[in-house]
Amino acid sequence: MRKRIKYIFVFAAIFCFMAIDIVTSRIKAGNDPSVDSFFYESGSALVDGYTAASIKTHVALVNSQHTGLSSPKALTQTLSTAEIREMVYTVIDLDKHWGTSIPELKYTIDALGAGCWVTLLPNLVSYPGRNYMVGDQTDPRIIQALLDYIADSTSAERISLLAGGSYGSFSAANDIFTLSDFSGVGWNSNFLDLPTGYALQSMVTAAQARHTAKTIECLNLNYNEILDDGRPYNEIPPAELAGCVPQIYPVPDNNPNAIGALTTANIAADGGYNITDAVKNCDVLVNIPVMKTTGGIIINCVHKNYIGTVSRGVYALNGTETYPRDRGASLELLDHTELVNTVSNLFSYHPGNYTLVDALASLEGEGSHPSGSKTGWLRRNFLLAGGDPVAVEAVACQTMKLNPLDMDIIRWSIARGLGTGFPDQIAIVGDSLGAVQTDVLAPIGRTGTTYTTFNGMHYLGRACRRWLLNGPYTAADNTTQHINEAAVNPFANDLEGGNAWTGFYATQDFVDLTAAVAGTGANSVVYAFTKIYSETAQTGFVYAGGVRDLRIYVNGQMIVDTTALLTYNRVTCVKGVTLNQGDNRILVKVRRSGSEYGFSCAIVNDGSTATRSTYVPYTYPYSVSNPFQAARTLTDEMKRSYFGGRTLEGSFYHLGANGAPAVEFVVDGAADLHISCNPNPFNPTIKIAVNMQRAAGSGNVYIDIYNAHGKLVKNLPAANGSASGRPAGITWDATGQPSGVYIVRATAGGRSVSRRICLVK
Repeated sequence: MRKRIKYIFVFAAIFCFMAIDIVTSRIKAGNDPSVDSFFYESGSALVDGYTAASIKTHVALVNSQHTGLSSPKALTQTLSTAEIREMVYTVIDLDKHWGTSIPELKYTIDALGAGCWVTLLPNLVSYPGRNYMVGDQTDPRIIQALLDYIADSTSAERISLLAGGSYGSFSAANDIFTLSDFSGVGWNSNFLDLPTGYALQSMVTAAQARHTAKTIECLNLNYNEILDDGRPYNEIPPAELAGCVPQIYPVPDNNPNAIGALTTANIAADGGYNITDAVKNCDVLVNIPVMKTTGGIIINCVHKNYIGTVSRGVYALNGTETYPRDRGASLELLDHTELVNTVSNLFSYHPGNYTLVDALASLEGEGSHPSGSKTGWLRRNFLLAGGDPVAVEAVACQTMKLNPLDMDIIRWSIARGLGTGFPDQIAIVGDSLGAVQTDVLAPIGRTGTTYTTFNGMHYLGRACRRWLLNGPYTAADNTTQHINEAAVNPFANDLEGGNAWTGFYATQDFVDLTAAVAGTGANSVVYAFTKIYSETAQTGFVYAGGVRDLRIYVNGQMIVDTTALLTYNRVTCVKGVTLNQGDNRILVKVRRSGSEYGFSCAIVNDGSTATRSTYVPYTYPYSVSNPFQAARTLTDEMKRSYFGGRTLEGSFYHLGANGAPAVEFVVDGAADLHISCNPNPFNPTIKIAVNMQRAAGSGNVYIDIYNAHGKLVKNLPAANGSASGRPAGITWDATGQPSGVYIVRATAGGRSVSRRICLVK
């Protein structure tokens, strides 16, 4: 009698976005959705069986060496205004709307017809010349080229260039649009060909002069908050402002998983946010971020640009304690402690309809608001563009050699259904990803002004959140084996050692065993099990932490053995490990002594293979000598901190059948299985054939059908396999079932393979 596999993997629908395990911080107090309470897929082409047909979106990439440019230049050379303009137009033109020859940006705007209001959201938070420099804010020459394209080549009737104030004094007479300081210290060496007296207002004035029938304007978001009568501040006559207060809007939950607000101090206090009118109510929002890194969120690009979409009149800390607040003060009333949650909430009100990323230069390491030698400056000379903001962010991560699925902000947007974040579902058009990929310094903390030694802050990879737990047992130490620790390989609900293996989804990288397992007193021992799939055999490091005695086994070999860990730290142990190609078993054993009881475990890289050997430090505030001071050498220890601690490439955690949960063709010596489903998509019948080759004899092939939510909808009669490998086929009639994605699971000889099928009515 065959063993039923009760824990199955659920795969993403072709026609809707589904989510993967979601992470929150251990220090957060809130009720955000649990990890893996949404849908799961690995995003791996090898494991999920992706083909070209599974590509969901594309991102255009153009670098300064692009063969279509008039005068290609090296990635390290300074570019002129004309050269940057040509790159902007080229990347827009390469990004065609699917199935047409029309650029996506033009198609998006023109499809809305008369009256279309387009807003441009660059990363501009301070006036030119004040501390900020190229690589920290969006290059004004990119903004001008994009503004001109929209004004000259689309039917947009209202075009608004958006910006906020500054982290310094601000007034209507001294604002970011009109101040002409591009020739001053900090800018002239980077914008050599901008005319003296150039101001951001000048690009808007010139475009308006060419298109008198259109409204082309500068719009300061610090005066654009929506008030309780529905009008923005800047459109209300002064006499009518008395008594008005900002209107708070709940975080939208109109997404596949009904995810609303994530926990932040603002949500706790207000239940939502005051969103500026130009961001919330425009027809097309064009996001123009600069690509860099920063602490608290790691990737400071597409999503992070939304931190400036609110008014300082509402969210400034100092100044008057009632509305309106000091519009020149910083946005400290926005919860920056829960930065990922804050940005995810703000992004969800109006995700960019189009995104063009400035990667001509980057601030790396601590990035924004740099501190001493922990921030570097890097010239890169390329642009990204696309209609899917999540996909653009994912490609931005890849160009920095960051794993997109290590980024919580990307995972939340996938969960919300706001875009595609799995690299294998994103096509890159134009120049190759490899041509611009660089090991970019990750943020490692801003304490002090000098480099600090390795610590837990330098860990970037996502630990496993998906476990099977077994216990509790009782023992005076951690040496007693309550199960066969070297050979363990369970599935959910299997019995072992007198206890059932039960599934647990952690909300963070710390697995709180006090909450997960009932009855754990002093000297309790609990086992946790998962698997990590690796596309290739590779070496890495186990980053682990726990409370009290901790043992970790990988493929039956004990890698970590500690005693008396009295305080939790997510990186207490760093041990080398070699992963096999395919599945690798991870067993964690923890003994309790004290009120806190749990662990974290991740398998990551150590940064030693990074190609970077130097970096150019950038010190805040900007001075004439930076960023052109002498490069500094990256020591081995610094490489480990700046480039290590990231999820190993081609790996992910899972709890499915051996051989990876969704491989369409599995080889296991004694049995080979391959599913073929025709036609696919289908309506309403589909022929499911299973090839089974055995060394000798024959056996039955069992076929189950699950819907996209993991619910079993059909057990098909057993089919007989044969030694010749003749297909064991059967027809499923899906009459009465709704359209959507289903998973066919075939089991034979103790092995299972799966394939997705799609019912289209």
